[in-house]
Amino acid sequence: MRKITAIILVLALLAALCACGEMNTINIDPAASPNTITNMVPDPDPLPTDEALISGDWYTQQYGLIICLSLDAEGKYTITMPSVDKKTAEGTWTLENELIYLDGAGKADFNVQGDQLDWIETGLVFTRDMPQVYAPGSAVSAKSGDLDGYWKSVYVKTGEAYVSADMLDDNTDIYIEGTNVAMGGAMLLDTLAVFEFEDGALCLKLGENKDASAVKIELLDDGMMRLTVGSDDSAVIILEKRPQP
Repeated sequence: MRKITAIILVLALLAALCACGEMNTINIDPAASPNTITNMVPDPDPLPTDEALISGDWYTQQYGLIICLSLDAEGKYTITMPSVDKKTAEGTWTLENELIYLDGAGKADFNVQGDQLDWIETGLVFTRDMPQVYAPGSAVSAKSGDLDGYWKSVYVKTGEAYVSADMLDDNTDIYIEGTNVAMGGAMLLDTLAVFEFEDGALCLKLGENKDASAVKIELLDDGMMRLTVGSDDSAVIILEKRPQP
């Protein structure tokens, strides 16, 4: 009797194991693609950005000026303008939920968007790549007629950098015909000045020191025109040829 009972218990155990095996078996259609298995465990949420990943230098450009945001891994930051060698701000920074807070502010300053930082207040976008800024070409020897036409300011030199003329509200425009130069366009004849060609450039000499050019106009190899005021290059404007307004 005991032997029969033991056999019954073994059979019941086997039946239970078979039932469990049927419940856990995944039926895969051999005809299906090996990449179409469903009901897989979903990927976990991506890990938040770490301070070490976004530390370093970030760059943007506005009106021709480069702005650099340097984030120290130890929690310090600086904002500089490398093109004019100027520091505008410094302090501490913290990262929380993909947002950067400067100087412990209660409102976020930057939003981390993968490989870029969005400056929330200004709308400027910072990336790891330093933007290119305008660098004037070399002067070429111009001849009479090469500079003829209407020219409008696009860059103004400040320090060692060339910034957008719009940033400085510079609206310099010049009309040239031969050696006749009219500031403000051809219709403003009261501002007409007669220049001289000298070493491939238009020069205007005023005052007692006739050896120094008060105004010098040169054609550059990038197609732009450079207007220099004063023999010490105290003011330099880059102009672009435009259709006559």
